[in-house]
Amino acid sequence: MPRDRLPDGFDLRLLPPRAVAGMAPDEYDAELARVQRFRGAVYLRDGAVPESALGTDGRYAAAGDEDQWQLYLPAPSGEVAACLRLVRHSAWIGPADLGCYACVGRMEQPAGRTYDAALRG
Repeated sequence: MPRDRLPDGFDLRLLPPRAVAGMAPDEYDAELARVQRFRGAVYLRDGAVPESALGTDGRYAAAGDEDQWQLYLPAPSGEVAACLRLVRHSAWIGPADLGCYACVGRMEQPAGRTYDAALRG
């Protein structure tokens, strides 16, 4: 299979922020819930969040989910197989303003210093 194609039955989708999605509220909620349930399952399995951080339906709802773009890959079964949350930032944002930057401080050294230096340019 060529590397520039998705496997048969997979369909890459982009869920825009709610304000520009142009979808019925119930339809938008259902799609976002699919992504959040997948994210919750992965975070829980990886030990990134405790079970108490998930909703009763297994969703991990991050602040701003409805204002961000969600790129996701539903499998033929309908379950989400991969997802990525995209956040638009201004050109003048600093490393400490990025949500992922907190991870750098928790990294073992010297990796933490290496990533910090890379982010700071």
